[in-house]
Amino acid sequence: MGSMDLEMFGGLKGSFINLLNDVEAISNHYSSDIPVSEEFKNLISTTISELSSSMFIVAVVGVIKRGKSTLLNALLETDSDILSVKVTPETA
Repeated sequence: MGSMDLEMFGGLKGSFINLLNDVEAISNHYSSDIPVSEEFKNLISTTISELSSSMFIVAVVGVIKRGKSTLLNALLETDSDILSVKVTPETA
């Protein structure tokens, strides 16, 4: 993933956060006119918090010995493998 891709992702993420902030503001401002559930408000707030964080979770699952570790090593772009890619199945 190049720096241009990361910049595009950051821009899209920022735009989405701004949109959610607008939805949150509208739902708070018009809550007396339009019934807005607390669950919805909490969901919007939680989503904004999670998107604003620079941390995210990635899960890679699949059948044993099908290239999951090789894929992750390639995505990490390091000089040496971080995850083992030995012939015998193992958990790293």
